[in-house]
Amino acid sequence: MMTSAKLKKTIIFVIFWFLLGLSFIFFSGLIILKANGYQLNWRYWKLIKTGMIILDGEPQDVTIKINQKYLKGLPLKMANVSPGLYEITVSKDGYHVWQRNFEVAAGKAVTATNILLYLQPVQDAPAPADLKIQQVINEYQNRSAGLEIKNTEIYWQGNLVTRFDSQVLAATVYPDNHHLVFQLGNEIRVIDLDGANNILLFNLQSPEPTAITFRDNGRTLIFLDDGQIKAKIIR
Repeated sequence: MMTSAKLKKTIIFVIFWFLLGLSFIFFSGLIILKANGYQLNWRYWKLIKTGMIILDGEPQDVTIKINQKYLKGLPLKMANVSPGLYEITVSKDGYHVWQRNFEVAAGKAVTATNILLYLQPVQDAPAPADLKIQQVINEYQNRSAGLEIKNTEIYWQGNLVTRFDSQVLAATVYPDNHHLVFQLGNEIRVIDLDGANNILLFNLQSPEPTAITFRDNGRTLIFLDDGQIKAKIIR
């Protein structure tokens, strides 16, 4: 006949292995669900379909802040993201900050794969010695095909990019075809093609309309200012 002490020990042993097995099944299920894009909302004990955030751009040695979470380096692929609003900033010392707000939907991915950070401040550079003013103008006109300036508004391929309080004097497409460089007054600015991240790069000496072109895959911006060809390193 089993003594009470031995019975108690047996019961504890059975309960232990039962709970261990139950925990294994539970957490294995969570791992499988996570691998398939689901997660458990612990507050409401409800399964939710997650989304994804995909980021890429240059430079790659950056600090990324997603709400209150800090990450390092591009490219970034962040899976199992709970649906909701996310404020994302990409930063690096000596560069302007890139910032966007994204709404992550269940089962969907939000992407920003053309992130560019620009030097702050930009750096003076020598203009190519063999470059002529007319060549700068010709390159500017060719690069600006598809762009239309309507007083204070910029259109790209018939779609409004953005509007301003003052007249747009010049605008051209950046070499990656995802950004615009434009002139307001004596300011040279750059903006994402969807109208986000409007950044002042530098000021011209003259408020007259300029012509803009690029070298080194957009790292060097060449422009006309006060009748001269000048250059700035912007990335």
